[in-house]
Amino acid sequence: MSAAIVSAEVVASGLGFPEGPLVLGPGRLAWVEQYAGRVAVLEAGEVRTLAHVGGAPNGLALGADGRILVAQNGGKLGDWLAPEQRAPAIVALDPRSGAVEVVTSAAGGRPLRRPNDLCVGPDGALWFTDPGDYDPDGDVRGWICRHADGATEIVRELGNVYPNGIGFDPDGRLLWVETHTHLLRALEGDAIVADLGADGTGDGFAIAADGTVVVASVFSGGLHVVAPGADGEREVSRLSWAEDLILSNCAFDGTALWATDATTAWDRSDDFAGRLWRLRLDLEGGQTR
Repeated sequence: MSAAIVSAEVVASGLGFPEGPLVLGPGRLAWVEQYAGRVAVLEAGEVRTLAHVGGAPNGLALGADGRILVAQNGGKLGDWLAPEQRAPAIVALDPRSGAVEVVTSAAGGRPLRRPNDLCVGPDGALWFTDPGDYDPDGDVRGWICRHADGATEIVRELGNVYPNGIGFDPDGRLLWVETHTHLLRALEGDAIVADLGADGTGDGFAIAADGTVVVASVFSGGLHVVAPGADGEREVSRLSWAEDLILSNCAFDGTALWATDATTAWDRSDDFAGRLWRLRLDLEGGQTR
C-alpha cells in the first residue's frame, strides 16, 4: 500500500545545500550544509550554526557519547570545491563546546575518499558509505565501511554504483541505496531489496516502524516509498508536492518526516536556495536511521 502526503511545510529556507537531517530531541533537529561548511540546528523554531567544520559535511549520526558524528567528504560537490578543504574523514562534534575530533580517516589501511552517509548499528558500531567521487562513467569503486574498537574496515567493496544513504531496518539488516544503479540493497545475502526505477536516483533515506523505506531520490523531484508487500515483495511508489524539489535526505521524527531540499537551484553555491521541509505522511510513526 503506497503512502500519501498529509501536509508539507517549509520550516527553513536560504540553506547552502542541506543534507543529513538528524533528530536530537523534541523540537531539535540538526543538519549539514555543504556549501556553508557547517552543522546547523533548529531549536525553538530558530536556525543557528552549531559548528563550522569547513570542507563539505555530508551526513550526521548521533554517537553513544552524545557527540554528533559527521561524514566529512573533504570539500567537493559536483564541480564545486570548498574554499576550506578538509581531509576526508568521519569526525565527532561536541555540540556543547564545538570541538571536533577525527574518528577515522582510513579504512582497511586506505585513505577515505568522499565519506557520504553514516549510521550507528544495533551493535554500537559505526557504519558509513564512501562512494568516492561522483563519476557515473568512471571506474570508481564504492565502499561500505565499519568502524568499531578503534579499527575501520571495508566490509564491502563495490563497483561504480555510488553507495549513498545507509541505515538499519527494524529486522537489523543493513541497507544502503545506490545512486547510479537506482537500487536499494541489503548487506545480508547481497540482496536487492528494491529497484527504484528509471527516475529513482536515491540519496539518503529514512525507515518507518513497519519497515517502509522512504528514499530521497535526488533527481526525481520527490520521494520514493518502498513499502512491504505480499510474499516479501516490495511495492515502490513516488511522492512529490512541489515543482522544484531536489531532495537529498530525510529523517523520521515520530509521525513527521524531515526532508532536506537543495532545490533545482542547487548549483548556485553563492546564492543559497536550500530548504528544510516538515512533512506528514500517513505512516505509523518511524525511526531515524
